[in-house]
Amino acid sequence: MDLSLPHKLVSIEEVLPKILASIEGLDQNLAAEYAMSAAIEFAKATHCMRKTICIDVLPCITSYSLDVEPFRLFEVMTVVHDTSGDLCLSNKDLAPSVYIEGNTLYLNEEPSEQMRGSKLIVEVALVPKRSGSHISEDMYEDWEPAIVALALSNLYLVNAEWGDKGLADRYMQSFSTYLERARFHNTSKHKPFSMRLMPKWSTLK
Repeated sequence: MDLSLPHKLVSIEEVLPKILASIEGLDQNLAAEYAMSAAIEFAKATHCMRKTICIDVLPCITSYSLDVEPFRLFEVMTVVHDTSGDLCLSNKDLAPSVYIEGNTLYLNEEPSEQMRGSKLIVEVALVPKRSGSHISEDMYEDWEPAIVALALSNLYLVNAEWGDKGLADRYMQSFSTYLERARFHNTSKHKPFSMRLMPKWSTLK
């Protein structure tokens, strides 16, 4: 999912009913903590939460803020310097010439006056904040079962009255299936659909 456009947020509490229904007497706050941890791990493993940030290059300015709120920057995927005058059309890789600290991108060299009007196209992978209480609506709609499966798998490993290694393994297998689907989805969703028509053969009599 690309979070470049405004996306609705969903409270992590929307994931809890299925978790609470599976483990009788489970504290809701503990369930929310495990659900958020599961959402974070899923996002890290799949890079499913991405955002493309277009930054105007200014002469002599070497640092640029990356707006990723309300989530957290996990990984910078690509950095492209667009000098074409048309947004996002250039493929000049600028990754070796930048570094990231926190949510700030730094250029190794000061941009010249000739670079005014060009852009940096930065694609980043994001994850929910552990201290936060929301995930993206797309993650909830598409991958809520994966979050529930991983949360339950980890909860069933807790040394408590509901601990069950067999159930933990079963839910982990389910989560692994969702993980494979998500990774395949991420590698195929941006490819154009092409429909191939099979030739209609006729037999002459």
